[in-house]
Amino acid sequence: MSIYEPSSNEVMLLGHYIKQGEYVRAEELAEDAIRENPEAPRGYFLLGLYHHFINQQEEALVWWDKALALAPTNEDVLSTYTHYLFLSGINPDKWRELVYTGIKHYPDNSYFHFQYAQAHLNRDHEISLAAYEEAIRLDPQQEDYLANYGMLLYHLGRKKEAEKYEELALSINPEHVQHLLRFGELAYHFRKYKKAQMLIDEAMRLAPDNTEVRQAYARIHPTKNIVVRTKNDLDYFALILPGKWIWKAFKEKVNIFWILLFLFVIESTVLYLLLGSSSLILIGAYAVSFYAVHRIKRYMLDKSGITQKEEEQMKEKTEQNQRDAIQEMQVNIASAKQPENDVTPLSEEELEQQLAKMWQSENVTAVKKRMDETEAEETEPNKPLAPFRPAPPQEYSHWPFFAMFAAVIILFAVRSLPVFDNGPEPVAADTDLQKSIQEAQPEDFTFDTEANDGVVQHFIDLLKEDATEEQLTELVSSDYTATILDNMDSPVIQAIAAAEIKKEIEPYKGLPITYALVTNEQEDVQAIIGVSDGTVSSIYAEGWSTSEADLNKYEELMTEMEK
Repeated sequence: MSIYEPSSNEVMLLGHYIKQGEYVRAEELAEDAIRENPEAPRGYFLLGLYHHFINQQEEALVWWDKALALAPTNEDVLSTYTHYLFLSGINPDKWRELVYTGIKHYPDNSYFHFQYAQAHLNRDHEISLAAYEEAIRLDPQQEDYLANYGMLLYHLGRKKEAEKYEELALSINPEHVQHLLRFGELAYHFRKYKKAQMLIDEAMRLAPDNTEVRQAYARIHPTKNIVVRTKNDLDYFALILPGKWIWKAFKEKVNIFWILLFLFVIESTVLYLLLGSSSLILIGAYAVSFYAVHRIKRYMLDKSGITQKEEEQMKEKTEQNQRDAIQEMQVNIASAKQPENDVTPLSEEELEQQLAKMWQSENVTAVKKRMDETEAEETEPNKPLAPFRPAPPQEYSHWPFFAMFAAVIILFAVRSLPVFDNGPEPVAADTDLQKSIQEAQPEDFTFDTEANDGVVQHFIDLLKEDATEEQLTELVSSDYTATILDNMDSPVIQAIAAAEIKKEIEPYKGLPITYALVTNEQEDVQAIIGVSDGTVSSIYAEGWSTSEADLNKYEELMTEMEK
């Protein structure tokens, strides 16, 4: 049973009178209840419902306040008053107050937990989640609880859990138009286009004249075309996603349109700097795609029966119909004959006869019994849920967008990377220049790097064995000996003593300079030891190097080591 169905014969009869345009009889029903028992909240609440149904919200609040004053903790009054305040949105503070009162006095009423979740929706998501979970625990077959809980999970980025509750809600009522609409729009937002199409197609079948459904259909239906989908993906990754990050960074105070325009200009400039004149082809193609996609969308919507002119006319007609209906209702009420004061209120038997006529059944008790049995079956906590139908289809591949992205990367690589650039043809040096270079080159101009082999490991072994000053002096260059000896108690030196050599490089080809990366994983220390002409000439490490030049050298060598 839906949480929005009436809970008494009188409420159903009141709604029936309003639906049939019998406004005087509807008002009489409420006034009769007041005359029958002016101290009971029932009549005042019915009179409030009457004014709510004829769109006189302020008057409805007056009568509901009177009902509440007579029974401030009555469960039916609280739940129904809370419900209509929530739907109308005319007094949010009063609504929250009633929600808190209801959940305080009736903690086992699932609807109050649902409303409590709604009251904290934009204030504290953790409270909303807990309240939704309690409402679902108390009434696990209520599709509105499941759907709204799923919506919040989607909003919080918990998609896997959200999909579970979405399927549960739609399995209970696969023809709930608002749920189909909202979940369809969420699927479109997450670029699950086939799922969005499936849900909005079903919503369109059930409510083809619903303005919200038609507007969503106009957005989602064109994604059946690959060009439209690719353009959507491109817009999302290039503009919408970074635009949202910037918008949130500015605390949502800057107009998103200007952010997207700024991003388009910046990205176009970057493309031009990277690709030169070739980027103008890409930027021009992107600009043309706006017109192309617009024409494709328009063609698809025209073919499905939704023309731009029809859409505008439908919106105007809907608004006019609403205005005409309210005006006609007010005229009928004003011109209707007012009831006499001595009208006898309906007895229980007369009320049952009215309902029998409405339900086309002489046995009202049997009808009510069947309704109670149906409600009991629907609220059975252990009733197995039917599988969601129809199953979401296999989603579209996003390969066109990724192919375009890869093409841009390849174009940039071909243009920029040296491997694709042969450079100018080599020019032979002048004969006299070659001869002068050969004459200036000494015959013994060679370097021996073999002297550096094993020096670092020997240095580590000496530190480990607490070497004497004389031993260290023989292995460390004369200009670096004092630095080592003065810092023998340094944590870096102590860590090097237990370190292992990970890599050695000779960055200067032909020069007798070697650098070794040593690592002490237990102490989480890395150091680079420089060796020149068979002696330790330098150490670079965090906590050891103090000058800016040494720190820069350390970073440079670490980069070389990682290659």
